[in-house]
Parts: sequence; C-alpha cells; structure tokens
Amino acid sequence: MLMPIVVDPAAYYSEDEWSELSGLAKSTLRRKRRENSELPFSRYGRQIWYRGADILAALEAERRRSTSDFRSAKSVDRHGLSNEPIRER
Repeated sequence: MLMPIVVDPAAYYSEDEWSELSGLAKSTLRRKRRENSELPFSRYGRQIWYRGADILAALEAERRRSTSDFRSAKSVDRHGLSNEPIRER
C-alpha cells in the first residue's frame, strides 16, 4: 500500500529527506540542480535544503491529466531542446 507524501510548507527538507520522500535518487536531485530545475534549493555550508512550499509548488506544476500531456513550454531536455511540439503559424 502506498503511503501519502506529507509535506509541511513551512518546513525545510534535506536532500536525503526529499530523496526518501519523493523516491528520486540523490543523483537525480543533484543532476536537476545542475541543470537548473525549477525546484529552488538553499545551501547552508555543504548541506542542501528544499523548502516544503517550493516542493509542493513543483509537484503542482508537474500535474498531468494523461501520460500524453505535453510538458510546460519551459521544459527542455538535457541538451537544451524544448519538449514542445513545433506549431505551424
């Protein structure tokens, strides 16, 4: 049985905590930070922190109605190419 993810908007989550909560590997979180993902983070010394409100906003931005829904216009792949289809004018 899947357990719901409970994120407190006022709390800060370490990279380890967010990795465990989200199911994303720490290497994935690191890659997303390098590639300028839309999830803001804070650095205090060598520790990375994610604010709960930012996590919730990022999750809301990724909501889809179908697996065929296109990503937002800001989405790009690792080569900097847009995932949006080309539209004729």
